[in-house]
Amino acid sequence: MPIKWLEETGEERVVGKKGSSLSRAKESGLEVPRGFVITAPTFEDFVQERDLEERIQKILDRTDRNDLESVRRAENQIRSLIEDEEVPEEVREEIEEAYEKINMSEEVRSAGEEAVDLVGGQRETEFVAVRSSPTGARIPGAHHSELNVNGKDAVIDALKDCWASLYSSEALSMEEELGSIHSMAVIVQRMVEPEVSGSAYSSDPLGREETLVESVWGLGTGLSSGTVTPDRYLIDERGEVQSKEIANKGWKIVRDPTSGKNLKQRVSGNKRDSESLEDNRYSELVETVRKAENTLGGDVKVDFALARNGVQILDVEKTQASGGEGREREGVVRGIGASPGEVEGEVNVIYSDTDIEKIEDEEVVASVEAAERLIPILHRVSGIVSDEGGVSSNLSVLARELGVPAIVGTKNATDMLTRGETVTINGYTGTVFEGEKESAEVEVSQSSVGEAPLTATHVKALNSVSPDAEGAVIPDYINPRKAEQVAREYRPERVWIRTDPRGFDQPNLGVIGRREDEADGVVLESYGNVMRTPDLVTSGVSFLGIDVGSLEDDGGREALMNAVEKVGEEAEGAETAVLMDETDPGCVEKAVQSGIDTVAVPEHEVSRARRAVAKAERKFMLDRLREL
Repeated sequence: MPIKWLEETGEERVVGKKGSSLSRAKESGLEVPRGFVITAPTFEDFVQERDLEERIQKILDRTDRNDLESVRRAENQIRSLIEDEEVPEEVREEIEEAYEKINMSEEVRSAGEEAVDLVGGQRETEFVAVRSSPTGARIPGAHHSELNVNGKDAVIDALKDCWASLYSSEALSMEEELGSIHSMAVIVQRMVEPEVSGSAYSSDPLGREETLVESVWGLGTGLSSGTVTPDRYLIDERGEVQSKEIANKGWKIVRDPTSGKNLKQRVSGNKRDSESLEDNRYSELVETVRKAENTLGGDVKVDFALARNGVQILDVEKTQASGGEGREREGVVRGIGASPGEVEGEVNVIYSDTDIEKIEDEEVVASVEAAERLIPILHRVSGIVSDEGGVSSNLSVLARELGVPAIVGTKNATDMLTRGETVTINGYTGTVFEGEKESAEVEVSQSSVGEAPLTATHVKALNSVSPDAEGAVIPDYINPRKAEQVAREYRPERVWIRTDPRGFDQPNLGVIGRREDEADGVVLESYGNVMRTPDLVTSGVSFLGIDVGSLEDDGGREALMNAVEKVGEEAEGAETAVLMDETDPGCVEKAVQSGIDTVAVPEHEVSRARRAVAKAERKFMLDRLREL
């Protein structure tokens, strides 16, 4: 089937990463604009039926991915191939029919042709957003999205533009660093006309614990493209603002009432410096982000639009916080730290596409905007500094993924910095210094900033050893000698290890087995095993580990949460733990609420898990206080 509605659960290989995330968000009860997905297999069939595969591959084979002129030439050639072909008639008809029904609820669409005809006769053509949803690697800003599309022919044209953007210069340049994009699905949704748009992170992407919200007037294009510096809010889990920076937002993107196209409009009067978020939106956005976090199982970035009918979710994606430090030192330019790290390099100030072609490797690039046109050279430069833009711009997001330090929203970098001078930039503090780096290095890691918070719930290392952990859980088999070494490392903290049962000299070593008659500890890998929790405890098992990944695969998200709650309530007297390959804040919160003793994660996740545990414990205590 060429079409899947967002209400249908879609696999990523069919509806792409964005389509899959939006489908899950809608299923969880979040407000997502109505829409449908033109599936990735539809694109693949189009390429094969029109004999494009071999011609596209020949172009790619002769393209130098490190040569900007070469990838742009390939992009243009492949776009022409795709645009010159007609979409198959049967596919076009299904798209046009879905477009006619986009304003209808699922109930009306499924009620039969009579109901559809009745409601359809009362509808005019809709303005829609047409967005790329690639499978495989997701490269922010590399793929086509088009807003305020109106009419069937315009939807088909936008579809082909999205298909062609699979081979954009940005995507081709980033393929080696971020992986290949396998195919392209395309999302068509009802257009939202927001007063305010923005992005909200469940955790500040630079490692602070609060929710970060960036917002601008009008459509979110100004934020994602890096052309507008947004307002910034750090909001705690109670919905209270801990800090805010209100920007001068001189421009906004709106729909032109005459042409229906996007229009860059000057913001007039005091509204430029006015807050874009009203006080009553803070807790609403935090609640929305938490729900998305629980749905996707990890830190998330939520793109939203604030319209008359509340918060509308435009995109949801998983993120990972970065951390860093900054030393006090007088800078020549200050802005917003957007991607952590400290580097030095010669400045190259750019104003046009011609300037971009002259950028040399390892330079620090100063630009008016945090513009998507810089994406093809991002992997070659030392750092980025821009006059405008926010942490949520596509360039900033990609810089964090590549580990390229970036500073945005300086207002004056292109005026203050001179081509050829040597500067040092710190992407955590948002400061540009004259000259080379000082001898003391700045530490940058994926861990938290500052001292680890104290928590009642233990955080242990999973299948690894970490000096920051309070013990270890190793369900993968290791030999007894290695098991004793791990136990000595953590003595007197308790460790649980799958190894051969024998008499051990280390009193803090507990043995995990596959069955309760083999050892003192058991890992629960299916919901059937979870149901046996009371019997296992009665039989003398003193450790129960919940394999989060296996249980979610076995029964889905809801079954996992039920399992955590059941083990926490029924395993009295035994140590309990959730075992996860990456920090899942929603599962951590459920574990804390259910009285689970331990969260176990790989070594590189220990600091992040501890932050999630601390946040969940604070929320748990606040909720209890409110009930008094």
